[in-house]
Amino acid sequence: MTPASAYPMERDVGVPPVRLGRAGMPVVPVLLGVPYEEGTYWRKGAKHGPAAIRDQMDKLRPISMATGTRLPWTHEELNGGMLDIDPYNRELAFQLVQTAVSDSLAAGRPPISIGGDHSITIPILRAFSEHYGAGGFGVIHIDAHSDTFPPINGYDLHHGAVFRVAVKERLIRPNDIIQLGLRGTVRDGGLDFVREHGIRFATMEQWRRAGFSLAPFVPCQHSRFYLSFDIDVVDPAYAPGTGTPVPGGLTSAEALDIIRALGDYQLVGADLVEVAPVYDTAGITALLASHIIFEVLTCCRFVAAHPSAVVAGEEASPC
Repeated sequence: MTPASAYPMERDVGVPPVRLGRAGMPVVPVLLGVPYEEGTYWRKGAKHGPAAIRDQMDKLRPISMATGTRLPWTHEELNGGMLDIDPYNRELAFQLVQTAVSDSLAAGRPPISIGGDHSITIPILRAFSEHYGAGGFGVIHIDAHSDTFPPINGYDLHHGAVFRVAVKERLIRPNDIIQLGLRGTVRDGGLDFVREHGIRFATMEQWRRAGFSLAPFVPCQHSRFYLSFDIDVVDPAYAPGTGTPVPGGLTSAEALDIIRALGDYQLVGADLVEVAPVYDTAGITALLASHIIFEVLTCCRFVAAHPSAVVAGEEASPC
């Protein structure tokens, strides 16, 4: 048997550098639970995602063995509560989400929203666009689907049309959206909107050939980005608890490595969506989601800016 002393420690465990905002105050993210699923048009269950993920997060220890970093905040400091969503009033629900995110941004606290279906990203991006301006940030969208599909029975605020709505409402410039991990099957013209509007994307096969590196697809490390992570980018073998599973996705290890690589970029906020615990009796999807959020908190560089700084051009802008 090899003695334990023969295995070298990677590095001493310690607290990561404190991130400072414009006024020199520490930037502390806030976790918002968004139990909304009325944008789902196939398999529901995502409204139970936030509670399941938070339950798993409560069990996590504060130090990552992979990176040797410690979570620099307590759960109490991060907790922004669970939004009280009315499932019978979609307009009111969206307004509640937008207001909560706007309040977080105004307070200088980058929001990390835990969904919920992907349609919650629409009111979130409305808040970000209002705060930073349509050209003031980019979006790194990691997902099996482009979410640029047309209205369903005349309704366009569903979870498959998020970035179509964002472009139509001019919440963000199309070429500031980078979509990674697209796969599966589409109808004729399923990616026409993406191509016609200049949204940048890489299929799962293209990304895999690049070793899941971010640099070829997200080259601007000086820029501000919002991260939108749909759990269905992960293969259903590792994350079965989602409404729209697609074979051929990331492993759990690959997903965590990608999140750690995001430490090279500045994030203004993030969301993790589409965890539906009802389809996962073992609870491994919520478990993975909790670890993804933990790695986001410990590895990613969050920044916050007052709107006046954005107008004055004092902060970084997307490429």
